[in-house]
Order: sequence, then structure tokens, then C-alpha cells
Amino acid sequence: MAKRLPVKELAELSAEAQQLYRHIRRELGLKGQAALSLLLSAARSLDRLREAETALARDGGVYTDRFGQPKLSPNARLVAVESNTLQKHLRALNAYQSHNGFSSFSIKQEDEDLE
Repeated sequence: MAKRLPVKELAELSAEAQQLYRHIRRELGLKGQAALSLLLSAARSLDRLREAETALARDGGVYTDRFGQPKLSPNARLVAVESNTLQKHLRALNAYQSHNGFSSFSIKQEDEDLE
């Protein structure tokens, strides 16, 4: 029997990431430790993506370096990296369906207990 991930690890995720975790786990019937770990990594990547998007919206996408030259914000790079990471994790789980570069996976509001 596969080990379950500790509830503590799931509790550290945002509500959106917890919904993603529960939805994909239920829809795909994931049970193995490797799949659950990969799904947890995807959920954590979603949290990092949202944090980077918030920082990017707050600080802007361009800053001026010490020589007065415009540079791309590190947050813009983080958004790109975390978006790519999330997509790779979801593809590895066969949970990513793309159409014109956008995920068609929807997250529904769930009231289920974390497992």
C-alpha cells in the first residue's frame, strides 16, 4: 500500500494549490508515492508562481540597474520558470491538456477533507 503524504505538507499549501492537489488526485486516481510526490511538487510550484506573479504586479516587470539601463525583473524570470515547472509536472502526471498554450484543467471548489 502506498504511503500517504502527511497532512502537514498539504496544510502548508495555499487554498488554490490544495484544490489543485485534491482535484487532480481524485480525477486521475493517483495512489503511488512517486505520483503523489510529483503532484505535491506541482502544487508547490503553483504557490511559487502565484507569489512571483504578485511580486511582478507590485514591482513591475522592468527595473533600472546601477548604470541606468532597463533590465528585466527577476520576478518576470521566476514567473516564466515556475509556469514551465508547473506545466512539466502536470504533463508528467498526464494531467495537462493544452490548447493554444493554456491549460484547460479547471479547479473546482471542493469541501473534501485533505487526505
